[in-house]
Amino acid sequence: MSRTIKVKGNLYIENKKIAIDVIQEYRNGIYFENNIFKFEKYDAYDRISQNEKNNEMAEVEKEYLRRFNIYKDELEKKELKRKEQDKQKLFKLAEEARIEEEKRLKKEEELRLKKIEEERLRIEEEKELLREAKYQQIIQNAKKQGYKVKKEKREDNTIKLVLQRRIY
Repeated sequence: MSRTIKVKGNLYIENKKIAIDVIQEYRNGIYFENNIFKFEKYDAYDRISQNEKNNEMAEVEKEYLRRFNIYKDELEKKELKRKEQDKQKLFKLAEEARIEEEKRLKKEEELRLKKIEEERLRIEEEKELLREAKYQQIIQNAKKQGYKVKKEKREDNTIKLVLQRRIY
C-alpha cells in the first residue's frame, strides 16, 4: 500500500546554518521549511516507517538543540569577553582623561603662579621707580632750599637722608 509519510518537528529553528549542518550530517531526507524541521516523502513500497522517521526527527532536533546551545554559550562567552574589554577600555579612557585633567590643572596652576610672580615683580619695579623718583625729587627740593646731602642710608626699601644746611 502506497502512502505519503509526513513528519513535522516541534522545534523552532533559530540558526539556519546549524540546521543545515545537522541535516547534511544525517542525510535522512529531513529538511526545514518556515523554520521547522519536516519530512515528507511518497512511500510506494512501504519501506519507510512512520515511527522510525519520528525517531529520526527527534534525533535531528536533539542534535540541533545540542549544537545551538553550544553556539549560544560561545556567543555569551564572546559577549562577556567583549563587555569586559569594553569595560577595560572605558576604565583606561577614564584614567587617561583623569591624568589629562590633572596635567591641565597643574599647567593652569603653574601659569597662575607665574602670572602672580610676574605681577609681584612688576609692582616691585614700579615701587622702586616711584621710590627713586621720590628720592630724586626730595634731593632736588632740598638743594633748592640750600641743603646738601651729608649722609644717605638705604635699607629695607627705605632711604634715610641726613641733610645739612649752612647758614652764614
